[in-house]
Amino acid sequence: MNLTEQKYIMELFAGNWAEKYQKEHYRTPQEAPSLLGTAQKGLEYFLRNGFARAGGEQAGYGDIAIKALNNCVKSMGSYAIFMIKEDSPEILWFEFEGLCKKQGKGANKRVNEGVIKGFIKLAKESFQNNYNPFSYVANKIHSSMTDAFLTLRNIKGIGDKISAFLLRDIVCILDIEAKVRFEHRIFLQPIDRWIKEAAICLWEDLGERTPNWVIALRIIDKCNDFGVSGVRFNQGAWQYGVTEVKDVGKLRDTLENICVQLKKSQQP
Repeated sequence: MNLTEQKYIMELFAGNWAEKYQKEHYRTPQEAPSLLGTAQKGLEYFLRNGFARAGGEQAGYGDIAIKALNNCVKSMGSYAIFMIKEDSPEILWFEFEGLCKKQGKGANKRVNEGVIKGFIKLAKESFQNNYNPFSYVANKIHSSMTDAFLTLRNIKGIGDKISAFLLRDIVCILDIEAKVRFEHRIFLQPIDRWIKEAAICLWEDLGERTPNWVIALRIIDKCNDFGVSGVRFNQGAWQYGVTEVKDVGKLRDTLENICVQLKKSQQP
């Protein structure tokens, strides 16, 4: 693609398709007061989105984890009382396992136990924020994006992609991308198969063997060059692929067709 086509596609992703993503997934600044002001909602953000990996979303682990949390809070009498208990991570994991069993699903202990317990421990670390991990991580983003990324990355079962995904959408909800140092915006670029394929289509020097961090760096560089939000580009590219194209193998043809239509529209 030439520069004009690249800019057009990037603006397309960062425009309407990012809007669709944000509305569908409640990633708008209107969500900020609830997530910042209600500690349990802050924890639910991580439980809902911490299973955004192959098989995790399809199994509905996020919804099960939130239901498990609600059950635990109800049985304890309040969220604060549940958080104070030393064994709250074990209690939540036990409840999660039970709900999975009732639904005829495996709890996938090898991966999910670390995620469930890790997010509860993160909430317990945020006692100065009333056990609100959303506020806790938001504060870390303001002080050190690297620290915020490592805080999530150090949770067993949370890798680079999910850490970046969680941070990307927190930054979106808080509407603070412009305040993030340019070199730290690489932490806001989760690279999955859709984002990688979109990048390969846009920039022909990239390929399947290109490391994800190089792809993330290219995205923030080009977004900066074209005055496009890197957060919105990432969200929109994913939304476009998953909901419109649906087959990653067809993405290149789809984008090339868009470029053909662009050329036709520019003809006198």
